[in-house]
Amino acid sequence: HVLTTGQAQYFGLFTNISRSNYNSAQFSVRKRFSRGYEFTGNYTLSKSMDTTSQSEAAGNRPGPTNSEGQVMDPYHPNLQYALSDFDRRHQVNGNFTTDLPFGTGKWIGGNMRPAANRIFGGWVLAGIVTAASGRPWSFTSSRDSFHYLNRDLPIPTAEIATSLTKTEDITGKSAVYMLPGDAAARVADGTLFRTPYPGIQALARNTATGPSYFNLDIAIAK
Repeated sequence: HVLTTGQAQYFGLFTNISRSNYNSAQFSVRKRFSRGYEFTGNYTLSKSMDTTSQSEAAGNRPGPTNSEGQVMDPYHPNLQYALSDFDRRHQVNGNFTTDLPFGTGKWIGGNMRPAANRIFGGWVLAGIVTAASGRPWSFTSSRDSFHYLNRDLPIPTAEIATSLTKTEDITGKSAVYMLPGDAAARVADGTLFRTPYPGIQALARNTATGPSYFNLDIAIAK
């Protein structure tokens, strides 16, 4: 988009200069309910690349204050072609339901009396599991080598280790960083970048990967 001074604070331009590409392999396995249990599982191996991932898809205009979803160099959009913001290389989903082995006719308490069976029999265990690799993200800087929006994509000059680090900031408040080590180490990492300039080379977009995700929901019902 284009920013002007004076009367206009923001002027957005939407165009079709972008491109995207998605490839995946998807596998599924399913067992229908029999013998007291059933399950479904699927795995997706994928890779998504594009010029920009946000824009109106985020439910708002491209970030006027942090450049999110914008083409940093509109004269050379292909230099921003990289992993999509939502790319997840691996995705696993599954769910299951199984009868618990308690009660009349089961492994445990097969000869249970009717009164006891009403309490201990007929229970079902169910669960949903989700696991995914982390999403990519970009290092940013407050230099204005592309536009006056305080969000450039600096180019790393060396390999930078990333790790989810829960610690405290300089004020003593809880903070989460994507770089390992203490404040001094993060400051040192900040020197391992150089400023990008329009049309020179590919932008360092989504060069790092965030933490993976795992979630398991379990329920016991009767």
